[in-house]
Amino acid sequence: DAITATGLLLGCGRGNQWTMAVQSLGDMLSAAVEPSLIVLNAAIVAVERAPMWNQAISMLASVAERRLAPDAQSFTAAIAAARARCRWDIALELLSEMIALSIPPDAVAYNAVIAAGFVRQRWELAVALMEDMARERLQPTSITYTSAMMAAGGAGEWEAALEMLRDCTQRGLQISVPNLWAAMDSCERGSKWELAFHTYDWMGSSGMQPNQQVCDV
Repeated sequence: DAITATGLLLGCGRGNQWTMAVQSLGDMLSAAVEPSLIVLNAAIVAVERAPMWNQAISMLASVAERRLAPDAQSFTAAIAAARARCRWDIALELLSEMIALSIPPDAVAYNAVIAAGFVRQRWELAVALMEDMARERLQPTSITYTSAMMAAGGAGEWEAALEMLRDCTQRGLQISVPNLWAAMDSCERGSKWELAFHTYDWMGSSGMQPNQQVCDV
């Protein structure tokens, strides 16, 4: 019945059992059981890291097709699916659609779009999105800054990466090892090894234990 099928799909979502989620949703539809928004959201969450990540985008589209109103969880899970395959263009499109529907994105949604863009070195996109977050009175997190700094470093913009690190400290956010690794990696890519060593010393004086990535840089 509907209750049993809903419980099964929610369990698949929590356990990241994406193949079972897709099959369960198909079984519901074959049995003429109309899935609720909760069920579809659970299915999107379950498939967001799956090899067939585009299933999450299709499921989001099916929400509207069934005359259900997608919510923040629907979009955030679909954006996370795009992020997992570094599809910043799709992630940004989903974020724009979310805003157009008057569904306020949270920091998690913004972080996912920024993370999707760092592999493609879309550091200008990261800066623009962080400015959007400020206008929406959303506080960037250390994860936000790590992704943005990695995007800047990958594009050879080591100065921008260090400026982001300074901004992170000025906001009173707790600096993490990934933050400093992103800054050091940016300096290394820009052949600024002195600044990389300075950042490493800062890490030690702050009592943080460098990980293998930091040591490799």
